[in-house]
Amino acid sequence: KYLTMLDGDSKRLLATVNDILDLRKIEIESLSLARATVPFGRLVSRSLESLAVRAQHKGVALRVDPGEKGLFADCDPRRMERVFLNIAGNAVKFTPEGGSISVSVKRDVANQEGIRLEVRDTGIGIPRDALERVTERYFTVGSQPSGSGLGLAIVKEIVALHGGSIGIQSPLPGEENGTLVTVCLSGVAPP
Repeated sequence: KYLTMLDGDSKRLLATVNDILDLRKIEIESLSLARATVPFGRLVSRSLESLAVRAQHKGVALRVDPGEKGLFADCDPRRMERVFLNIAGNAVKFTPEGGSISVSVKRDVANQEGIRLEVRDTGIGIPRDALERVTERYFTVGSQPSGSGLGLAIVKEIVALHGGSIGIQSPLPGEENGTLVTVCLSGVAPP
């Protein structure tokens, strides 16, 4: 039991160190992307497989819809996996037992050449006064925040390096709670 806890803590510490190092590389413009043309929905599904176990253990329903076939992106798969894990990981962290998280990939309605990732949860949501700041480095919400405040800052930077955009809406329309995080990227033709 203690070894499992220690392993989890070590992985979280390593992730924080990697976030700090990547942010530094972004600052000095030395973070390079290893781009490849990949089926975007499959990348999302595979990236979130490990998170499904954590969601199930917490009693949160996690549904992933990879969308239609033929949606490809020219991206760095490893960096984009980090984007997916940070966003969906936050959803798991802030969604109480019995809640749900829906991850979907679709063609961007505003830009038919684009791809849209949506992560929607029924969690506690983000206070309106904090919504504009959640992608700032080291910003955390609440009096007992968990995490380093780097996850969404990294997401924002990686998505920007890919020429994309991120949007965050909370609470969900017509609801008191919940959050919707949207990532839009350019799509490419299949190889």
